[in-house]
Amino acid sequence: MFSNSMSQYRLSNNELLLLNNLNEIFSKNGFYIDKWPEIYYCDYNIAKHHFEILEEEYPEENYIFNPDFLGIYRYNYNKEGIIILFRDRILNASSIFHNKNKRFNNLHEIITLLKTKVLIHEIGHWLTHSCAIINKDEILFQYSALPKVIKESLAQLTVIWSFYKHKTEFEYKLESFARLFMPKQPKPYYEFNKIHHLYSPEIILKRYLGIASQMTHLNEESLFKLLAKNESDLRDIEIDVLNGKRI
Repeated sequence: MFSNSMSQYRLSNNELLLLNNLNEIFSKNGFYIDKWPEIYYCDYNIAKHHFEILEEEYPEENYIFNPDFLGIYRYNYNKEGIIILFRDRILNASSIFHNKNKRFNNLHEIITLLKTKVLIHEIGHWLTHSCAIINKDEILFQYSALPKVIKESLAQLTVIWSFYKHKTEFEYKLESFARLFMPKQPKPYYEFNKIHHLYSPEIILKRYLGIASQMTHLNEESLFKLLAKNESDLRDIEIDVLNGKRI
């Protein structure tokens, strides 16, 4: 199906460890992972040719650090969806980051860490779209209409959760890198910071599953606030957010 230039990405042992961490979290909280999606690593123009990716406008000055400028999750080509990491854009962003920071001075290491971060971010989109058990049909159908701040917050949280165990040197390095890199990203990609210190993955994921079927009834700001509300403030909502189900 693909040319030689459109090669499948080979996961490293470190990346497999992160995916295993995520499998442990998501599988306990309303998601089922049968197999991981197809992943490709190529220049943007090659991916654009194969998948008819439309050019997007990125008005932010720091758009080159936007994870969805550096990679993409597409779900209209096969049942599981695919992830594409844009090699040329990742190399360019890595080079710029390398020139502007003092903590990470090894360009090869920056490329590896950024590539992994983009991969896990897109895995986050895939997990929250394709792997839900509760309200699965509604999420599959309405995912594209879900407010950007919700989708990007869940994807960014997936990155944070991937290294939560801190068992390896790579997990510590990815955390340090993410803490430096994430604030450089456009606003929708940093809103997760308002909630990830407050609640466990279990609470956030159950709330996400709960609001997914109601997203057409609430505006973007209201939907995001549902992720951050105290439990006592959820009584009047028409869905059982805490259990991830409709009433």
